[in-house]
Amino acid sequence: MLLSEERRWAIEAIQAYYYREHGEELGIIGAENFLEFVTEELGSLFYNRAIRDVKRSVLEQVATIEEAVDVLQKPLKTSK
Repeated sequence: MLLSEERRWAIEAIQAYYYREHGEELGIIGAENFLEFVTEELGSLFYNRAIRDVKRSVLEQVATIEEAVDVLQKPLKTSK
């Protein structure tokens, strides 16, 4: 669920976009309905993309940590 400030921002962005594209005002109810549609029908698409982005970022950070830890390894002494 969007916070009220985020929801207000989204509705205003939808209204501004609609005006730019169609030259007509889109009322609050129309913008709210469109936001609800996008949230319900497409929300999982954006959510899953965010999850993939986070996963990639975490894996990159883990690789960096692995490299840093590998540098700390000491060579094994060989017996003569």
